[in-house]
Amino acid sequence: MSKLPYTRSEAKVWGKKHVKGFIQDPITPFQDDFSFDEAGMRYNIQKILQEVRPDGLIYGGNIGECWDMTPEEFKRYLTVSAEETRGKTLLVGIAIDPSPFTVLEKIKFMEELGYECVELMTPSFQVRADEDIYEYFKYITDRTDMAIVLYNTPAAGKVMSHDLINRLADLDTVVGIKQGLINWGDSMRLRRIVGDKIVVSEPIETYWLFDHAFAGGQCLWATLELTIYGKKRELIRQYTKLAEEGRIQEAFEVYKKLAVPRALQEELLFWALPQKGVYTIGGIKYWFELLGLKTGPMRPPQKALSRQEKDEIRSALSADGVI
Repeated sequence: MSKLPYTRSEAKVWGKKHVKGFIQDPITPFQDDFSFDEAGMRYNIQKILQEVRPDGLIYGGNIGECWDMTPEEFKRYLTVSAEETRGKTLLVGIAIDPSPFTVLEKIKFMEELGYECVELMTPSFQVRADEDIYEYFKYITDRTDMAIVLYNTPAAGKVMSHDLINRLADLDTVVGIKQGLINWGDSMRLRRIVGDKIVVSEPIETYWLFDHAFAGGQCLWATLELTIYGKKRELIRQYTKLAEEGRIQEAFEVYKKLAVPRALQEELLFWALPQKGVYTIGGIKYWFELLGLKTGPMRPPQKALSRQEKDEIRSALSADGVI
């Protein structure tokens, strides 16, 4: 029997109700020998739940370095994450693989652990034509009732067109999409096309005030800001509330107070994506460490930061009162 809190026919309604607010993406701590730090992961989750109070936690993606785990490590990682999160906030998994058969195995495992939703990225190998991408997702959605949030990102090597996304939005269990294009205009246009069917998340806090206040944005899906803004994180909730009350000028004044961590995150994470086609997370991982979270080393082939790079990050965050 399914452990999902909705039936297949209820998935889209469930998505509109629950794909909202701030869904946070934790990093993964490793031991000095690069093995998974289970105790550190449990510590991090509890610290984030208590201090950040997110609307959901999502596990299994790029920020978590899950592409660099063995299958057995990934299962243990999902299990530990579920044990610490289940029943406390929305529990979401990510399944990245070019094989729909492997994705379905991962989804089945997640469902057994109590995951309520899964994010799927466009396949990064072989599947390129729109019709093939459509059939890839249709094959998966025909065989699981779990709610699916799509991830549209150049890191996959293929950015989906709005026409393709519109077709995918009609699939029963597709409930949302994360627009990882660093292009708010693209997200707004997509929302006009499919916003009546699925939740469109423009997942960069830089745009959140304006997206939420004026363009129907309801979710920062699989992001970091509420966590990494540290001592200033409550300013996000503050300006969000002010905007919801129609006090836009006051909200904007609060929004401006986050200029330093906002610009630093953009520099460390976002702007590398269009230049390199990949996420570089070394700086973000060190930022987590500065907040008192367990991190450990970068797993090969990713390189550790230099002492100078670390000093620059620490100095900027300390001077602005984030840490």
